Amino acid sequence: AFFAVFDGHAGSSDVAEDAAAFLGEELAAQLGDGPLPADAQVANALRAAFLSINERLRQRQPVGGAVAVVVLLHITAPGEGVVHCANVGDARSVLCVNGKARRLSRDFKALDPDEHARIRDLGGWVSLRSGGRVCDVLCPCRSLGDFMLAKYIKPVAHVVHEKIKFNECPFVTLCCDGVWDVLTDQEAVDMLLTLKGNYARGAGLLRDAAFLSGSTDNISALVVDLAAAAENNGKGSR
Repeated sequence: AFFAVFDGHAGSSDVAEDAAAFLGEELAAQLGDGPLPADAQVANALRAAFLSINERLRQRQPVGGAVAVVVLLHITAPGEGVVHCANVGDARSVLCVNGKARRLSRDFKALDPDEHARIRDLGGWVSLRSGGRVCDVLCPCRSLGDFMLAKYIKPVAHVVHEKIKFNECPFVTLCCDGVWDVLTDQEAVDMLLTLKGNYARGAGLLRDAAFLSGSTDNISALVVDLAAAAENNGKGSR
């Protein structure tokens, strides 16, 4: 099972829409037929899918770009599985483990020390405006598209693998920064736990909470009931 959130920026939704349309297809092509391979091969496939989509976008040079976070759920045994997560930018994925928030993704923002150093080494600079911007333009320092800053902003995905038991990990949520700017990981998990398993209402709950907490950015939220997703997907499928 494959889940994703894409958040466009720079006044255009084209990149987000194209990525949403083709990234899953590209990942399937990278993985090939048959059982899901080892974690390292899945990581390579996820990174390659992001790079391939970016090259597809480069051919038409769209305005703007998009950050993305994706989750691939693999059922390995009854009641058990692996969550593979990949992201570029500041869209975030958080897993609930025994009631505690566990962040799967990494926020790639311009003031991240490692990323700031990488950009500086390439001859770029980061302003302090609005929480830090690459060349005074963009807050995220990894994304799809954004070709006018392609020297500094890369589509190289961060990938993690998390073994899970469905009785310990009821859900995973994927949201754009419009949610995480105003809610902590644990606040989001605590809110979703109040639904007592009715996670179909989860995205709306997070959206409304972010809006009422003063978010002024785009708000996108996805909540995946992991046990239900596993049941619907079937053992060994993807």
